[in-house]
Amino acid sequence: MVDERLIVTGRKEESEQETVEVVYEALIRNWKPLREWMNEDRAFRVWQNNLRLAIEDWEKIKER
Repeated sequence: MVDERLIVTGRKEESEQETVEVVYEALIRNWKPLREWMNEDRAFRVWQNNLRLAIEDWEKIKER
């Protein structure tokens, strides 16, 4: 989908959180499988990002 420019990926600088933006809102409104996938995956992505941040914090502490 990225290659077709239907979604855009990025990273927020202040939190280094990965982001995905749906370029065409009609995809979310009208494509039920995508909407369901996004809802199912949201909890995992939040957990994954929190784990990534915890690992970064642990590595900073370990370096001291």
